[in-house]
Amino acid sequence: MQEFSEVKLYLSKDVLKEIDTIVNYKKLKDILYLDDHTPRSIEEFITGCVCHYIKAIKHLYDLSGLDDLGRPYRLQNRIKEYMDKNGVSQAMLAERTGILASNLSPIMKNKNQPSLDYFFRVWIALECPPLNKILYRLEE
Repeated sequence: MQEFSEVKLYLSKDVLKEIDTIVNYKKLKDILYLDDHTPRSIEEFITGCVCHYIKAIKHLYDLSGLDDLGRPYRLQNRIKEYMDKNGVSQAMLAERTGILASNLSPIMKNKNQPSLDYFFRVWIALECPPLNKILYRLEE
């Protein structure tokens, strides 16, 4: 069973009013669209925000092998796996990025890594997934 601790927060009335507006909007929107992830209170909203940012911060220190820079690890990508998982074909990616499919193929097979320009085009076309989902380092 998970143990909880209480934390006191001091927020200005303006901040609380903004949070309350967001929570009420989410409740109304999610009732209309039947979303089950609606914060029911200001406390749940703040807890959700804290959890969201903890996840985001955790990704910073294991971000695609950033701690391994300078070591003999080769940068690799999971672009193909990510595309397969999200239903994006090579033809769709080529169309979205303006990169020829024949140039994407060696990148997706990890035979070549993309230039920075190509990487950003692919990353944006895939809707900017977390870098640790599509990049990793392979020990040589």
